Amino acid sequence: MEPVNLMSELWFDHEPQLDLEALTAAVPGTHVLDKALVHPRFNYTYAGGEQSAIMTAFFTAEDGAEGRDPHTEQTWGWEEADAVLARCTHSILVAEMFGRVQALDERLEAYLPALCAAIEQLRPAAVWLPNSVRVVQPSKILGQPFNACVNVRLFNVEDSDDHFMDTIGLHQLDLPDFQVVFSGEEPNDIATFLYDCAGYLLEQGDVIEDGNTIGDRPWRCHFDMARVEPERRALTLSDA
Repeated sequence: MEPVNLMSELWFDHEPQLDLEALTAAVPGTHVLDKALVHPRFNYTYAGGEQSAIMTAFFTAEDGAEGRDPHTEQTWGWEEADAVLARCTHSILVAEMFGRVQALDERLEAYLPALCAAIEQLRPAAVWLPNSVRVVQPSKILGQPFNACVNVRLFNVEDSDDHFMDTIGLHQLDLPDFQVVFSGEEPNDIATFLYDCAGYLLEQGDVIEDGNTIGDRPWRCHFDMARVEPERRALTLSDA
């Protein structure tokens, strides 16, 4: 699966007032172009000689950016998420542009500070992450920006006492997600471990090889395709 644009949707219970000029002060080295922050440090030259810098764009319903119907089926740890969303009336889509061809660290270094600056300025009630199908508290992203990039999902395995858990969101950065079938372990423990694995890849890049072992257990990693949509690369974890 090809990498996709990083996206976050800020949801509000009031009409937000975006000040892009103020955001440039909060994200040094950027400037405003139309409704986007341009990150000239992260410039890419295509085969034909054309150049483009990563941008972080801000779209409202007036720009044709309709709300993406956030849902909480795979949102864990925030019991009030549905109630918060129910009172929201406005949204702003914070979208990466021209970043998919860039290196992982450059994409994150451009997008995450801009997203955090927008959250600080606008104070949304909730953030919907369409690429990782998660609704998250804004404070969680400010505390750990990587929370804007990944979610851990839990599924029951039919006709079994087993559980299936995977990460989703790493694919947007051209990284493999993780997946595992387990029984007997506490789901929260497995989820914590998968978040740690995701954080490791976000910091180090695509460095895990087929057959490597990770964790104290340890788990052995095998490259596979994801068992649950969307279609993407995955590292299947099994007992070493």
